[in-house]
Amino acid sequence: MCDVCGIVDGGMGYGGRYGGLDTPAARAKVGKWVVWANATLDPILFKENDNGKVIGTGAGGNPKGLMRLESVLENQQWLEGDEFSVADVAVGAYLLYVPQFFPNGETAPPTIKPPE
Repeated sequence: MCDVCGIVDGGMGYGGRYGGLDTPAARAKVGKWVVWANATLDPILFKENDNGKVIGTGAGGNPKGLMRLESVLENQQWLEGDEFSVADVAVGAYLLYVPQFFPNGETAPPTIKPPE
């Protein structure tokens, strides 16, 4: 699931060189979303069995983590500030995997769904 990791690079790689993340404060703002995507969003979206095989998604049923994301994106287009950032890439990458793995399954809340 980490096709995007080379780009995101912990939220600091290319974003630090090309995305305006030239201060520790700027890197921390987007870095928190990169960590959140890996630590919180992944286990919500991809339920695993004891062997680590993905067996389902928790995207339906309004899980707390997705509702937090939904509340942020109800009031703004991007996760941090007025511009697209590494934070959006990190979170969006996970969200876009759900319909690929579960094309007939549960989906995310409306605000965080990709446009059709």
